[in-house]
Amino acid sequence: MQFVLCLLVFVLSIILTGQVCQWAWSLGVVDEPGGRRSHLLPTPRGGGLAIVLSFWTWVICSIYLFQLPSFFWLTLSPSILVAMVGFWDDVSSVSAKKRLFFQFFCAILSLKLMGGIQVVLTIKGILVPATLVNLMALFFLVWSINLYNFMDGINGLAGFEAVSVAIFMALITFQDHAQTWSLMWFVLASAAGGFLLWNFPKAKIFMGDGGSYFLGFMFGLLLILSANVTPRWFWCGLILLGYFVVDATLTLCVRAWYRQPLMNPHQSHAFQIMLKNFRKSHVAVTSVILLINCVWLFPLALLVSKGYTEGFMTMLIAYFPLVIIVCKMKAGRPMN
Repeated sequence: MQFVLCLLVFVLSIILTGQVCQWAWSLGVVDEPGGRRSHLLPTPRGGGLAIVLSFWTWVICSIYLFQLPSFFWLTLSPSILVAMVGFWDDVSSVSAKKRLFFQFFCAILSLKLMGGIQVVLTIKGILVPATLVNLMALFFLVWSINLYNFMDGINGLAGFEAVSVAIFMALITFQDHAQTWSLMWFVLASAAGGFLLWNFPKAKIFMGDGGSYFLGFMFGLLLILSANVTPRWFWCGLILLGYFVVDATLTLCVRAWYRQPLMNPHQSHAFQIMLKNFRKSHVAVTSVILLINCVWLFPLALLVSKGYTEGFMTMLIAYFPLVIIVCKMKAGRPMN
């Protein structure tokens, strides 16, 4: 039954992406080449709308057909508003202040709906106050939205990241007999996978801010929810998202160090520099990062999920070579 549901979501996402592509062309929601962009031909954006619609079609059907617990769909509901803000930005530019306001609002709303973080956090035996833990979760969720948006820069990268991480998390939760969680991850992978067929290897449509905001919010929120259920799932998710986390975070920190405008478009992420080194091959860069996910990050996440290693230390081990790669690429430094 799970396979059939995921297949239907996948097919629906393919169909909806084609419809959004036509809509974007007719309304002129198109990214033109040039400047700091990585594409060479005019390409419509906003394809992430298909991911949102197909995923939420499953949620709505599951509420009525399979009695999906209200806790899940209520907590996830602010993701719709996050996506709407992104689509608003796709159609007409929205200021950074407005975007951040809505992102924080949605993050606060979701944390309220889930009842906050229930996990007791201690550092070297010292209890961290619950208020501080929830504040950390708030900023983590907002950062998840933005880092995913920052990393959506070349064909297939954001799509393959969503599909691979969601599938790996589905497998991890499935082995723990958490069927609702496993199905949710598989459905998210299916929704992203349908869009991916239109975005890779040649992009007929881009995900846009709406799609990247939605996926970043969903990953961040599901990992926070995971921390309340089984804390090791949280660490597994952070490990699997390792490349995106390291590239986006280090690049932002380096740009801040050199006093560069943090919200301005740029091409100084490690994956963008890699693209230049690989002769503008989107396929090569996306394949390298997907390979990192499969052969390095997933095995480490599996060790944590089975309880063989501790989550935080394994995350540091997973991130260490990624930090070296990003530093070697001189990510974030002023471009000559």
